[in-house]
Amino acid sequence: MDVIRCDDNESLIVKWSRPGKSGNDIQLGSSLRVKSGQVALFLYKQDEQTYEDYIEGPFDEILVTKNIPIISGILKLAYHGNTPFQAEVYFINVNKIINTRIGIPYFDVFDYEHKEFSVPISVRGAMNFKVTDYKELIKLFGPRTLTNEEYHKFIDSAITRYIKATVTNIPEEMHLSCLKLETQINFISQVIGEVLKDRLKNEFGSELVSLDISALEVNKESEDYEMLLKITKKLTMKQIMHKARIGRIKDDVAVLYDAATVASHILDVIIKAKGVGIFKA
Repeated sequence: MDVIRCDDNESLIVKWSRPGKSGNDIQLGSSLRVKSGQVALFLYKQDEQTYEDYIEGPFDEILVTKNIPIISGILKLAYHGNTPFQAEVYFINVNKIINTRIGIPYFDVFDYEHKEFSVPISVRGAMNFKVTDYKELIKLFGPRTLTNEEYHKFIDSAITRYIKATVTNIPEEMHLSCLKLETQINFISQVIGEVLKDRLKNEFGSELVSLDISALEVNKESEDYEMLLKITKKLTMKQIMHKARIGRIKDDVAVLYDAATVASHILDVIIKAKGVGIFKA
């Protein structure tokens, strides 16, 4: 009796093969064992049509027509329920956490206030995700053995693209100088997380588990950075001087106001004194 199972936990999709045998003959009465977190895919043809049957784990039973819904009607008619049938079996590891590092080299981000300047910024961090929509996975890659590394390489360019687009747009959306992006790393990490969450789900059938943007590094040796820094420092000094002047004016006004208040009080005292005859003309 064949035991159809998969112990490979390092790949997303694994094609099952009969130990020491060739061919895709599946005998009813074989034992099918699908672990929790796995899905078994039976792929077979009948009457020039291709059929798929997914069996989610945990499942540990003897194969009979009643527990293979899509196959059952065909087998009863064509094989009378006991003849071996041709089928490819694939095991899909779902809910498996895939760890990946984020390392995006310098790309230009334009400043919000001075759009003629762009500053090179790199992004570093880590993310964890898992495949949840196994049918979408099969649609993307077809039924074949697929390693975690292959899957990551496939979506790596997309993840890089989404992060770049998000970071590039943040200065405009937040009215923030690109020189200050490093100070907003927690907020930016949240924004990137929301973008990746939607993209991974809608385009790759995956779920973002966690995201940690650990660094937004500005290339401080770039010419534009130095120019933008000088301009920003000049504007900052002007703002400081302007605030200082406003502060001095406010202080002067306050002193004049206090002096006027005192003078008014003295005048009131004099008038009252004259009224009671203390002062004579």
